[in-house]
Amino acid sequence: MKGALHQIQARYDAAEDRILLRIKTSDKAELRFWLTRRYLSHLWPPLYTMMDATLSSQALGASADSGVASDPSSRAALRSFAHDAAVANADFQSRYEEESHELPLGEQPVLLTRIGRKRLEDGTFLLSMHPPKGLGIDLKLSSHLLHGLVKLLSDAARKAEWNLDFGVEVEANTPPSSRLLN
Repeated sequence: MKGALHQIQARYDAAEDRILLRIKTSDKAELRFWLTRRYLSHLWPPLYTMMDATLSSQALGASADSGVASDPSSRAALRSFAHDAAVANADFQSRYEEESHELPLGEQPVLLTRIGRKRLEDGTFLLSMHPPKGLGIDLKLSSHLLHGLVKLLSDAARKAEWNLDFGVEVEANTPPSSRLLN
């Protein structure tokens, strides 16, 4: 991507039984990806792990070594609180800008199958989502953007009626840092 991240849209496509993830940049390039139910179920644990990692000692009101941080129910409550605060300040009302000047990956969405994540030195995360071969996307996610992405994907999964429980209050198992879904 040449331009900065401008907009993200996740919507369920019933004919494909997939979620169409569209990412638009500030220079109006658009990247399109398909997310299957299986892929999303494997994507969710890394997203939880990243959300938990963003719960800083400031957010916890205590040191990261305290019992509050390690207690699963307390951590789930803190994650839910942080998520609610982040999405309250996000713009989910603006319409997705449909016009695109460039489709660098082509008109047809790319089917994603691989997931990776890495914590960067500045505290943000790099979420890698790629097909079996070819180009995918590496998204640099701040805490704010991470929570917004979680909300978009959760809402789309709910509309898909995939019966995946993705509420942020649900405790997730810690996944490996990278997973191949084939």
